[in-house]
Amino acid sequence: MRPTIRHILTITLAFTALYAGGTNGPSASEKQQMIDSIRADLSMARTPTERIRMLTDIFDLSNDTSLKDSIGSVIYDLALQTGDSDAGLDILRHLGNLHVKEDSLLAVDISRAQKFRPTPNRDITVTFLRMLRNHNGLRYADETTRIHRLQQLLEISNANPPSDIYEKIVLLHALCLYIGNTSQGEMLIHYMDKLEELITSLPKESIPLRSAFYTQAAIIYRQNDDYEKGLQIDRQRLECIRLLEQGNAKAGRKYRNYDAHYYVIYTHMLSNYPLLSDEEVEEIYSKIHSLINTNDLAANTEAQSGRAEIYYSMHHKRYGEALRLIYRYKDSSYNRPYLNILYKLMVECGRQTGNKEALLEGLEGYSNILEKTLKTRLQEKTQELQIIYDIHELKEQNLKQEHQADKTRTLMLMTGTAILFIVLVIMVFMYHRMRRLASNLKQSNNDLQTEKANIQKTQSALVKARDEAQAANRTRSDFIRNMSNEVEGPLHVINEYTNLLIDCVDTGDKPYLRDFAEKIQFNSELLMNLFSDVLTLAQADNRTLAVHPKKTDIRTVCDNAITVIRRHVKKNVRIELAPDMPSVQIDTDPQRLSQILYQLLSNAAKFTEEGSIILSYQALPAVNSVKISVTDTGIGINEKNKETIFQRFSKLDSTSQGVGLGLPLALKLAQLLGGHIELDTTYSQGARLILTIPMTIAHTA
Repeated sequence: MRPTIRHILTITLAFTALYAGGTNGPSASEKQQMIDSIRADLSMARTPTERIRMLTDIFDLSNDTSLKDSIGSVIYDLALQTGDSDAGLDILRHLGNLHVKEDSLLAVDISRAQKFRPTPNRDITVTFLRMLRNHNGLRYADETTRIHRLQQLLEISNANPPSDIYEKIVLLHALCLYIGNTSQGEMLIHYMDKLEELITSLPKESIPLRSAFYTQAAIIYRQNDDYEKGLQIDRQRLECIRLLEQGNAKAGRKYRNYDAHYYVIYTHMLSNYPLLSDEEVEEIYSKIHSLINTNDLAANTEAQSGRAEIYYSMHHKRYGEALRLIYRYKDSSYNRPYLNILYKLMVECGRQTGNKEALLEGLEGYSNILEKTLKTRLQEKTQELQIIYDIHELKEQNLKQEHQADKTRTLMLMTGTAILFIVLVIMVFMYHRMRRLASNLKQSNNDLQTEKANIQKTQSALVKARDEAQAANRTRSDFIRNMSNEVEGPLHVINEYTNLLIDCVDTGDKPYLRDFAEKIQFNSELLMNLFSDVLTLAQADNRTLAVHPKKTDIRTVCDNAITVIRRHVKKNVRIELAPDMPSVQIDTDPQRLSQILYQLLSNAAKFTEEGSIILSYQALPAVNSVKISVTDTGIGINEKNKETIFQRFSKLDSTSQGVGLGLPLALKLAQLLGGHIELDTTYSQGARLILTIPMTIAHTA
């Protein structure tokens, strides 16, 4: 970023603190005591207005940015709740100055301001905050982006300027900033004058916008050696501060003053001593000294820069004293932006006192600065000419576009006339055609009415058939449920009597009979599982099967499934969870997931005579899914049967068992969880079925 515009941004942002303000007088410890006292009294506040006033006093007294930020947010919330837009918008302007380097926070402040009802004060506040964002846009952009943005702003300003005055102000303010980054010449002054014209047309309440503009304008006019205009702007800045003080006094804000800002403005005004009368110089000098005696910041600045004393000595032609002060303070960092003025004054002092050494040093220093300034101005002029060329090019493009638009309008008019004629011809033709069709319309209507009646009958029949089908499904489900309940009791009795028989026989016969008892219990369990599977499948078909997602550990579900199915596995078969499986948490229905794994493991156990059944899983967060695989060393599944196995009671060949309901039910449940099951056709040592489900599913009843 150019040093000039960086200087403007720094000073401008410092002076937007007219709305962040500054306090002086009490020491830090005294301020803290006052803050603590006000906090203690907060509980006694009887109305939101009184609470806002007390919080505002804390805001004004505090130098802690984080505290001011939190207090400001509380004031805003109270103001929004009570409809006190003046207090709410005022604190948002202060918060904007706190957030001046945080573009995202400024965007939040703008959004907050827009929540108040539309008023001129709201428009002024939003515009003020947007102007602060303009500074950020320039500060954080690289040079290529700045040039591109300047071209965009010029195009909008010349081709499609906004009609709303506040939008115009934001646009012109941004344009002045970006031009100022390129050139400090006549073009910038031209747009600054246009911006001033807009801002001065606003009501007097627009102090924030006036203050921001005058602060920026004073620097620009002074750098362009327009001292008279700069002095005029300084007077306007003083008026803004006086209006602010009146507003603060009216609002009861007793802990705010602007002494530091008065000092800076008066010092700038005193630098224009040739344009001031003796009375004005004495008045300004007296005010500066009063400020130095009461304000630490003013006192420190004057002690480091000495500019007020230098200007005052020059006005009274005390050149020797002025020269001594210039030598003393010219190398101070506080005076770096003012070296051109100091060297110029040194030249004058050298001439008036006959001090050739001072004259030579002043001329050399001033010459170096002028040389740098001329180089800079030459570059600026070149860039300014380029901008002017771009503007003229834009205007020429706009004229061409307007000319093309005129040609297009003429062509459209001619085309429209031709189309109108064609339409008239078509309408005449259609009129005669409609008359011919009118005779058939009545019959067509009758046919349509008849067709409508037939459709309604068919629709009624379809609705009836649907209702009957749904009733049949419900009846089937109820029947299966009742049968399951009816069969469950006898099966339990059979199992209990089987165990009782074993207990009653001799010890030598028990192993033999226990084998039979286990087979009876196993087949009883198979029968109950069959009823359960049929019932679950019916509920899935009827879409009445509920899903209750919750946090589920896949490893726990897998371990439980293996434990349940282990006793159904043949002796020569090893069933286990793959080693090193991590604990993975997903959001799913653990009951439905357990049912799916039970069916997949049961299917593997059914067709595996020896070898192993391995359960494994893999989390894929990037696609929000989990893959769970069941791998066995059984008879395997041919690739051509990869769809058939999911059909109910399907049989792959005449020699093998049917798959029953297990895999179709598992697929239904997987789809219910938002997933699917597929056969891994690349695995040839048996069969591998892969279940894929999402890591997170919607919560449903």
